[in-house]
Amino acid sequence: MKKVNSGDDRVVVALGGNALGDTPEEQIRRVRACAPALIGLIEQGNEIIITHGNGPAGGHDSESV
Repeated sequence: MKKVNSGDDRVVVALGGNALGDTPEEQIRRVRACAPALIGLIEQGNEIIITHGNGPAGGHDSESV
């Protein structure tokens, strides 16, 4: 069943760093693996915002604020 909305739904996806792997080949494989899920979000009417992963330092910094 396809979701229909007013276009006000936004999904932020942090994708990068450890989530993508260490080698270019691994990164390409993982991006290809997650692309269908991102396309599905768009097809459901969501606006997606893709950011680079914040990594351990970024996560730690956000917890200390």
